[in-house]
Amino acid sequence: MHGSIAYSTVGLSAIVRSPIGLITVCFFTSILGATFVPCQFWTTRMFSKNIVGSATAVIGGLGVLVLLFIFLA
Repeated sequence: MHGSIAYSTVGLSAIVRSPIGLITVCFFTSILGATFVPCQFWTTRMFSKNIVGSATAVIGGLGVLVLLFIFLA
């Protein structure tokens, strides 16, 4: 659920007009970014050593691709 709140906040960041609005956008965007680190940790634990580099690269790339679509939407 927190992901959908963060995505909505990032999408609505274009209409921020006050310092409180900016703080709110930064807060929820940081929650979105904070999910990246546990995902990378989980990936290193889940896959074997011979493919862990490729797995983390794919997961990280997909995360950046999703953020690109969110910012462009």
